[in-house]
Amino acid sequence: MELGQAISRQVAAREAQMGALGLRPGPQGQLLGRNIDPAVVDAWRQLIFAARTARDKNQLNGAIVDAHLDHTREAIHVLRQHSGGDAGLYGKNGKAAAGVGGVSLASG
Repeated sequence: MELGQAISRQVAAREAQMGALGLRPGPQGQLLGRNIDPAVVDAWRQLIFAARTARDKNQLNGAIVDAHLDHTREAIHVLRQHSGGDAGLYGKNGKAAAGVGGVSLASG
């Protein structure tokens, strides 16, 4: 949360500085304004590219985390099931439920 607030402050500062220079981002992220130095345009393009790359990687990481979370939830569900009742293989304390024995989830 602290990092998010710091980023928000930096974005606000950047937007204020850009506004003071008569610059603004366009709808596709391009830099708009009068008499823009070519070096600034190049730096802006690099910034936009880096931001989009970070966004794409973040979305991929989120998808990977979601897949692992789904897998973990399914594994927990299997471990809690028990053919003879609601006790499950393991209780909330992490110990094997009474009457469960000889079940192996590993192969080999």
